Amino acid sequence: MLTNVREMASGFLLMPDHRFQFFFSYGALDRQAKGEWELEGDQVVFSSAKWSGADFTIISSKTESPEEGIIVLLDPPNPMLAAYLHLSLSGGQENSWIQFRGPGELRLEPQEFDSLAIQFEFCPERFTVLPITKGHNQFVIRPEQTLFELYLHQFRLQHTAEGLSGRHPLLEGSFVYTRTGSAAP
Repeated sequence: MLTNVREMASGFLLMPDHRFQFFFSYGALDRQAKGEWELEGDQVVFSSAKWSGADFTIISSKTESPEEGIIVLLDPPNPMLAAYLHLSLSGGQENSWIQFRGPGELRLEPQEFDSLAIQFEFCPERFTVLPITKGHNQFVIRPEQTLFELYLHQFRLQHTAEGLSGRHPLLEGSFVYTRTGSAAP
């Protein structure tokens, strides 16, 4: 378990069969990861399944009146999720992100574009780039069930007598994870 960090809980569960589970809970935000761990010298190395590359899917698209511009709708409408969604028509370039509104609708001026880039604020480590059908200007998107999943690739922590130490997958700085059960690498 992560120690000496207030108002949040986080930890790794290392199982004897070399599988692991990770959780992070801060207020209403919960993120998790799962995968395999291995011991390399005095380091525990964590690796998850590879990210699919998409936290969102276009479930329908069509051509509407060009004067209407570009319309992106969230399905199902969800104002809590939409408040933290951002879209870029420039492949995710810096300063190109626009925030969704209301229950999940975004209307933009007519312009040339070849993809929709979508980012969920609580998963800042990645964003989804969705190719579009040329000429379409109305899109309905849906989040994937794995939206909150965290993917670790060769994430390393130092194995100590007390537990683990090193970085955190989502936080800045160096941390100590104290052993709370009898299982140990």
